[in-house]
Amino acid sequence: MNATRLLVFLCAATSLTAQTPAADAPAPAPAPAAAEAPAESTRLADTEDRLSTALRSFSLMQKENDRLLADSRRLTDANTSLVAQLAEARAQITGLQEQLATVSATAAQVEILRTQLRQIQDQINALTAENTGLRTRLAITSAPPGSILGVPTRPGSAAPAASPAEPAAPAMADLKTPEARFHTVVEGDTLSQIARQYYGDSKRWAEILEANRDQLADERSMRFGIKLRIP
Repeated sequence: MNATRLLVFLCAATSLTAQTPAADAPAPAPAPAAAEAPAESTRLADTEDRLSTALRSFSLMQKENDRLLADSRRLTDANTSLVAQLAEARAQITGLQEQLATVSATAAQVEILRTQLRQIQDQINALTAENTGLRTRLAITSAPPGSILGVPTRPGSAAPAASPAEPAAPAMADLKTPEARFHTVVEGDTLSQIARQYYGDSKRWAEILEANRDQLADERSMRFGIKLRIP
């Protein structure tokens, strides 16, 4: 705007200079004044053309400046939006990292519990095998009911008197039960092989499993050295 005012002022000053004669100048002669009039008009027209060109250039520069200001405001708004989106993305990343840390801690606790469970299971299996071994040794070393073997005595001492025999129970064929059979598991044994050995039918392994539920949870939990009852 200041440049526009300056150009308008220069234009007006030039016009006044062209129209007002100088106070101290002597009155021109008629003939020379007529000769200088076309040259003065040419200079005035040239000055007006330059002023018009300058005004157009200034208008174009003003429009370009307005466009640049609008672009700057648009870029500023876009930058503000991107900064807000970046802050939101960082907040989401922080939340995901916290969730990942929580999941990792939970997974570590689960793995610890699994390890403890395996250790407890191994202890149970060892205790079960030890209990089975104790039962086996106890069955081997203890005398069967009704045995007539005497109690060992010192040399030279009298043997203890034999206790009177208990009356035998009447024989009843229908109440008799088959004698229990046992199989000690060796390496490589399976329930199917044991069923084939005692029944001649490998498909009857489920009967052996049901009869030994106190030792076997399923067909894959059979261990070396345990004693299975064969029904």
